Amino acid sequence: MDERSTTLRFVIRTPSAAVVDVGVDAVRIPGATGQFGLRPRAEPMVTEVVAGLVVMRVGGQERYAATAGGLVEVDRTACTIYTPFAVEGAADDVLEALAEVTEASGSDLAARRQLEVLEQRILHEIRHPPSTGRRVEGAEHG
Repeated sequence: MDERSTTLRFVIRTPSAAVVDVGVDAVRIPGATGQFGLRPRAEPMVTEVVAGLVVMRVGGQERYAATAGGLVEVDRTACTIYTPFAVEGAADDVLEALAEVTEASGSDLAARRQLEVLEQRILHEIRHPPSTGRRVEGAEHG
């Protein structure tokens, strides 16, 4: 792709197929610290993608995909998300499909989701410990 190109090649890749492979004007991706946007000639990076909705801007129209999380690799001409599961379609449809897969009993994605919930609970408890009474060193008890 030409360095001066006005589109960014955007690919969502699962282990079995490329679910999306399209030139986009811009894309919004769910990251670990919130949504982030990319345009052509973006700075190269590799970062975490969390499960959620991906919004692609293609020729003035919005297209949608959902991923189960993974990694995104970006260079100046292309952006590729590597994920165990992805689906493309209408916003509500892709989010519903993602929810079904991640909640399926025995699914690796369901296990990953449970681990993420537990991790968030642990982080919350570390940051906001319960106040169960304080013990004062050196205080006499009678």
